Amino acid sequence: AIASAPCRVALAGTAEGAVQLWDLRDSEARHERATLGGAMRALRSAAFSSHGCALNEGHEAPVVALALAPPTAAAEAEDLVATSLDSAGRLLVWQLLEGSLTQLGERLSEEGLPREGDGLNLDAFAYGQTVGARLRLVRTSAVHVCAPPARAVAAVLPATALCLALLPLDPSRCLVGLDNGRLVQVSRYANARPSPAEFAPPPDSSRARAVTCLAFSPSLCSAFLAGRADGSVSLYTLSASLPLLVLEPPALAPA
Repeated sequence: AIASAPCRVALAGTAEGAVQLWDLRDSEARHERATLGGAMRALRSAAFSSHGCALNEGHEAPVVALALAPPTAAAEAEDLVATSLDSAGRLLVWQLLEGSLTQLGERLSEEGLPREGDGLNLDAFAYGQTVGARLRLVRTSAVHVCAPPARAVAAVLPATALCLALLPLDPSRCLVGLDNGRLVQVSRYANARPSPAEFAPPPDSSRARAVTCLAFSPSLCSAFLAGRADGSVSLYTLSASLPLLVLEPPALAPA
């Protein structure tokens, strides 16, 4: 999973569960160079990796999706908020910040984000930053979205998360698609209860159809599409749990 922003910051999620950050504002002179395509290119190393943080602060499963809250045109790198999702359904929210640990603590306090003593240990993120780097990620929230339905039996295998989409007008909420066909809405705030909490699959579904991709309309922010593993596409709005329209894939001709 890869995400980038106009303020020259790039993030990537790895199969090992790391969330990595590159500060593209860094001078190329700080990085190794090599000839690629007949031109000299900088082989940039990550400024931060969550694998350098304390245990339980990052992901323990492959990262399957990354999303950045839409920044303003004049946004600085440290104004960005990133959301990462792993295949086990753990959703983490990261604040991109610049400066010393003391400066970071002061800024978090000013912005009303979790502070030390409120479940956030800034020292836990100190070792994820590369020597000489200016930016780091600080995890501010963690949510698990793969809890089984209330009527599920104990023998049901846990679901696998596949995709993520932030709500355009409220990036604190997001949609998550699962391999068991569920499409859920979650908030990064533990006490928030988004409604609807779950969007129903197509009404004539005879089997679970994994939700593989999600996309919001660029002109109507409450409308979104959900693509499924069988090739179908469903149109939803945030105000209703049932799809407004379902486009099924063409029927296969008999052999």
